[in-house]
Amino acid sequence: MKQAAVWLVGLLAAVFCVWRMAGFIPQPLDAPSTLRPVLYGLFSRFVKHYGGPQQAFSAWYTFCEIALLIPTVLVALNYLRRRDRSFGTHIPAWLCSRALLFASVAACFLLCRYPTLLEPEFNPDEGQFLASADKLFYDADFFRADDCGTSGPVNIYPLMLPAVFGISPDFASSRVISIAMLFLCIWLLYATIRLIAPDEIARLAILPIAGMFAAFKNVGLVEYSSEDVPVLLVAIALYAAVRVLRSPTGYRFPIFVIGLVSSAAFFAKLQAAPVMATLALVAIAYIYAAGSAGSLGRPVLFFLAGVAPLPVLHAAFCLATGVWRDFWMSYIVTNVYYADIQTRFVTDMPQLLAYLGAYDDVRVFLFTFLGVSAGFIYLRLRPPASRPSVVFMQAAIAGAAAISVALFFYVSNFSAISSYLALIAVATAPLYILLRWREAPLGKDPARWFGLLALLFTLASMFAVYEAHRPFPHYLLFLFIPLGTVIGWMLIRQVESGSSPAVERPSALAFVALLVVLTAAGQAYLWGTQDDHVFRFAQQTIRTPEGDFIRSMTTPDGQIVVWGWTVAPYLDSARLPATRDTNMANFFRWPVISAYYRKRFLHDLRETPPEIFIDAVGPASFAFKDGATYNFQQFPEIASFVNTYYVHFADRFAEHYYLRRDLAARTARPQ
Repeated sequence: MKQAAVWLVGLLAAVFCVWRMAGFIPQPLDAPSTLRPVLYGLFSRFVKHYGGPQQAFSAWYTFCEIALLIPTVLVALNYLRRRDRSFGTHIPAWLCSRALLFASVAACFLLCRYPTLLEPEFNPDEGQFLASADKLFYDADFFRADDCGTSGPVNIYPLMLPAVFGISPDFASSRVISIAMLFLCIWLLYATIRLIAPDEIARLAILPIAGMFAAFKNVGLVEYSSEDVPVLLVAIALYAAVRVLRSPTGYRFPIFVIGLVSSAAFFAKLQAAPVMATLALVAIAYIYAAGSAGSLGRPVLFFLAGVAPLPVLHAAFCLATGVWRDFWMSYIVTNVYYADIQTRFVTDMPQLLAYLGAYDDVRVFLFTFLGVSAGFIYLRLRPPASRPSVVFMQAAIAGAAAISVALFFYVSNFSAISSYLALIAVATAPLYILLRWREAPLGKDPARWFGLLALLFTLASMFAVYEAHRPFPHYLLFLFIPLGTVIGWMLIRQVESGSSPAVERPSALAFVALLVVLTAAGQAYLWGTQDDHVFRFAQQTIRTPEGDFIRSMTTPDGQIVVWGWTVAPYLDSARLPATRDTNMANFFRWPVISAYYRKRFLHDLRETPPEIFIDAVGPASFAFKDGATYNFQQFPEIASFVNTYYVHFADRFAEHYYLRRDLAARTARPQ
């Protein structure tokens, strides 16, 4: 009865949300019903309280420094209370409250990321997602209304959620949603580790990621990006997979959930597919290894039962509304072309390493992870090497070090050394795993299978990042949860192995201390690189006069089209895109499919003739600056449509405005 009540409440909540969104009308940026003006008002009061931007920044910076330390201190105190027989008895129980810990993490996120909520568009994708979400309020059929490139509908629908509370989506609300998703990832990682380890170990495992998520400064990591939803879905699948490791006899619902979130990830970002497949394979393999499968194909059938609903419903909906070909071409075929880049592992390795180290946010976390890993390896290899796997690993490390020294003196080329070392690591890992498996088979031990899961999860995530071959910082979000899983496994191995308490095992306490120190140092370093540009250049409004001009020239229900790559006219005016294309990138990328995009664009123009056609190629456009290369006149069908049904009306805001002839006949030309 309780479970039925929970499902009923969830269903009613979903119906209420859909009802609220169905009648909502999006507003221009910084309209009274948007979130940013409220946040700016609070920010302005804070700045005035300190007499000026510089003093306000110094105070905020200090508050955040203190806030970042609080979760680390709480986790350390909780560990000592549970593990230290002498000092731990003096620590009050309320300081070890789980609710207090996660409240402090949430406060860190909101406090440290607050200024980013006030900033304008960080990335053209962020604006495109927002304009696409606005259109879904009027036409919820995603592939008939929008085209967001490599992002599918599951990435865009969450942006509509503020409407449930009467808030019109804007950049601030979308970044709050991003913060909420990353916070949920932290909580899910904690819950995952907690399934197979004590509470104090699970809290330690989330520390490095929680600090980095709060201190992010790179715009690709603080925006609402195409990776936020997939990473959350991956975290859900990870939790379900470890539920299987914890209780293989009750695998049916967790395996179903893995299938369901895998199909959801497919419709969010295809890039997440190999990660989801890896988690599913390990979970299903453990069911068979534990002898809990029942009939031979039952686990696979439960997984497929989870996968099937979304694709089946989607296919039926697409066929019923006549957009199946649009889905196939814009989401499947275009994604294939987007990822189809000729690469070679050895020659690409320097670029990959440069990519991983290009951003402070990721580089500091990787350094923290490497430091923890080095400490773990040292403590594990320190006893006399009697097992073949340990001897092999020591020999491999020695050999790699010798080769590195030789290469350094021979070629003095870091790129060559890094590529060679990467190949050695790739070849060493499977042999080490086989030797370890031979010495101590995985059997049914959940902790050992968790180690395998963490390793394969990390490799699959690295592949997902590498295979795209585009150095976008937001792709690197895929790495944080897997590496956090590895940290959790190292804690389990180092702290939980053996029967003695940590206070009686110096190596365990030393490893925990190392993790705490490196976490505190890493987040302090990253936070120390923050700047005060938001405080110095805070804007009361980010809406440009262009929005008011467009609204004055169009009817309330009018739609517009922008040729180029900018969504500012849409968001500043709250006028919807008349076509699915909010940028023209696919018109110029691949000749094989560009004909489809041109034909679809012309179809959308004829179906819903926009009231204004805006040629934004030039300074106002992202990437499309050269009018000779990217002008619409080079496409005869489009040029003919514009010349026939529109008149050149005005040149403003570094853009050319064409008004529909029936409107131009009764509208005075602007001065």
